[in-house]
Parts: sequence; C-alpha cells; structure tokens
Amino acid sequence: MRFGYSILFFSLLNLLALNAAATPDNQSDKIKLPTLSGGPGIMIYRGDVGQDRLSESILSHAGFQLEVQFLTTGKVSLSAFYLSGKASANNYDYTRPLNFESSIFAQGLQARYDFTNSSKPDAIITPFITAGVEFMQFNSFTDLLDKDGNTYHYWNDGTIRSMDQYSTNSQFASILYRDYVYETNIRDANLDGFGKYRQNCIAFPFGAGVRMRLSDRSSIHFSVTYHAVESDFIDGITNESTGERRGDSKNDHLIFTAAMFRYAFGAPRSSDKGEYSHVDFKKLEKEDADNDGIPDVKDAINEQDAKKVDATGRPVDSDKDGIPDYRDKEAGTPSGNVVNEDGITVTQKMIEDKFRQDSLAALPAIVEYLQSFDRLNTGTRGSTISKSALTEIPVLFKDIDINRDGFISPPEIGKATEDFISGKSNFDSRDFYKLIEFYFKQYQ
Repeated sequence: MRFGYSILFFSLLNLLALNAAATPDNQSDKIKLPTLSGGPGIMIYRGDVGQDRLSESILSHAGFQLEVQFLTTGKVSLSAFYLSGKASANNYDYTRPLNFESSIFAQGLQARYDFTNSSKPDAIITPFITAGVEFMQFNSFTDLLDKDGNTYHYWNDGTIRSMDQYSTNSQFASILYRDYVYETNIRDANLDGFGKYRQNCIAFPFGAGVRMRLSDRSSIHFSVTYHAVESDFIDGITNESTGERRGDSKNDHLIFTAAMFRYAFGAPRSSDKGEYSHVDFKKLEKEDADNDGIPDVKDAINEQDAKKVDATGRPVDSDKDGIPDYRDKEAGTPSGNVVNEDGITVTQKMIEDKFRQDSLAALPAIVEYLQSFDRLNTGTRGSTISKSALTEIPVLFKDIDINRDGFISPPEIGKATEDFISGKSNFDSRDFYKLIEFYFKQYQ
C-alpha cells in the first residue's frame, strides 16, 4: 500500500515538472507571488476504536489548515501546508470499552491540479484534486479514571463501577460516571507492552474540492482530504494489542474537510488586465475638461464659463445667493433674499408683473371656451331667460354690453380682451376673472 501511494505522489510531481517545462520562455522568467489559504475544518478518524456506532466517525473535532501555494501558468501547482487538529473516538460496548483522543500535527507538500487553467482567472467555479506527502505527529490519551482518580470497571449490566465485577468485594463497588477527560497518556501507560513507540509517521494526503471566486485575488475553497497514515498507533490500538484491546491489521486514517479563504497575491487585478493596458491612468488623473485648474477626478461641477472656482471646482458665489458670480447680474445680494436665475432679487412688483403676463396669455383661450359654451347654450338661453330674469350687470361691466341687451356675450368679452391687451382698457387681470365669473352667473 505504501508503495502505491508513493508511485501516485511522485507521478503527480513529475506532471508538475512537465507542466512547468511547457511554460513559454517569456512567462517563465516572471516571478509569481504565492497564494495563501487558511481556514477551519473537521477532522474525522477511522481506525480500531468507535466502530460499534455508525455515528461515531462524525463525532469529530475541529482542525485548522494553512497552505502556501506556488502557482504556475499551467493547471498544476505545488503547495506547502500545515495542519493541526484533534481526533477522538469511543466504544460503547462494555465488552470492549476503549476510547482515545489524539492531537494531530502535520506538515507536507502536495501537488494540485486545477481543472480550469490559470489563464482564465474569471472562472467562478474551479474544481481541483490534490495529492502529496506529509510528516505527521500525534500524541494520544485515553480516559481511564474519573474526576476523583477512580479506575473505570465496566460491568456486563452496562454500568461503570469502582471495582471489578468479579472481585470478592464487588458488592461494595460504587457506580462511576465517565468524565470524558482524557488524562492518561497511552504510550506512557504502556498498556500493551509496546514501550516508547514512535508518535510520528509519514502520511499521504489525497483530496478533491472546488474553489469559488470572490474577486480577482480572493476566493473560498471547499475540500475533502483523505490522509493515508503509515501508522496504526494514533488510537494506541493495533493487531498486536492484547485481549479486548486487540485491533485489526489496518493502519489508522484521517479525513479532513475544510472551508478555507484563499488570497492570490500574484493574481492581476481588473485594472492590471490586458484590455486596459493602453490606458494612461496617470494622464486621466490630470485631465481638466473645463480648464478651471481642478482635475476632473476632483471637480464637482464641469463649468466651462466659470472664471473663478473653489478647491472642489465649484464656481465662486460671493454673495451666497446660489447663483455663481459669472452669471450673477446683481452683486452683493443681501442674505436671505430670493433671487431669479440671473441672481436678481425678486420683488413684489416683479411677482405682480409675472402674474399679469401669465393671465394675459390665458385670456384668449378663455374667450374661445366661452364662445363654445355660448353656442351650446344659445337655444336654452333664448327660450328660458327673459329680460326680467336677467342678472343685473354690475356698473364696472356696463360698458362691455355694447348692444345694451342686458346680457354680456362672449363676443363682447372678446372685444374687451382685445382692448385690454392693446392698452385701451382700465381693467386689470383680476377684473377680467370677475367678468368671467359674472358671465357664468348669467345662466344661473
């Protein structure tokens, strides 16, 4: 088995060398900064302990992995990694009451094959596989004593007691409860007479995973790595152990699942990519389209006609009326005054004149409407309104009734409008609105 792992590992290293040799000369001279990955994971143990319950293998401990990856221009790269964590397992059968907890430390090298070429950095998802070799250290303990230092004795009724079930004083045994504190060093306790066996070994990690892109340089990758350990002593149990402790002849193994954050220091950013290579960003930073002395990147307003601007490129407004000096026709406007678009203070007279202009513009349309209204109601007016029923015309409007029939008609209102517009009338716009109201009152 060890020979098979070695052949596979060195085959991948050979593939890495061939991949690097195929790199074009103009790219091989470039220095590639490494990629750093790190993150937590779960360490799962498989071995001689904890096999009496299917769920025992997932009742595992957390770990942490740190990895430095050296990228190439191809799909294969080499990385160095450090792994730490804990593994543990418990048997719950009273006939073989074994348990252990071990601290795991490993350092190694592995080859990595990305199924998406590094020349396609925009790929959202990149599957990969890994294989390598590592030096692993472990330090294993077991829980044999309770919190008061009493040795566990497992009885066939499922209880744990302070004496052996078959001792002469077993009737005086008290019930104990496991505290799950692994206080006894398995090697030092020499439970199987193995002496000071090695607590380190070579292991071969084989993994697969997927990398998910977050940005040009950062990503998250999820992976599962199987560690083929070249030792059967992680749990302290082997096929040479005695009695109920005897295990099988297979080595112990570990599985590590991880979610790691990955940052590629050497990956190009968006602004460094070839499609922008022709852009002179330094020149862009100095461009000043409106020639006000403020670069466009700092210019709040692009005003071509402004002669004086502040530090943000805004035209100077000395009197703070909201109109820049170069368009302000009234310098020194008092604070709080309302101004028009030319910076001139708006007076009451200006407001009245504006109102009068707007009213005049509306009068011809009103007269046209009145004429249409009169045509629709001529028959009704002629048949239902008698002279005795006519509303008396106010003195102000007497002269508008040209035919003196006691009814002010739309043509007469139109003639009054023309006189007003030509300056031949003493009416103002308010008088005309009163006249319109009176016209409709005649129909009530």
